[in-house]
Amino acid sequence: MIADDNFGKILTLSFTLLNYSLHKLCVKTVLTLAKQENKRQKFF
Repeated sequence: MIADDNFGKILTLSFTLLNYSLHKLCVKTVLTLAKQENKRQKFF
C-alpha cells in the first residue's frame, strides 16, 4: 500500500511538472509570435 501511494505521488508530481513545462513553453511561443507580429505590423 505504501509503495503504491508513493508511486502515485511521484506520478502526480511528474504530470504536474510536465504540464508546467508545457504551459511555459506555450506561453513563450505565443509571446514570441506576438512580438514577431508586432514587428511585422510596425514594418509595414
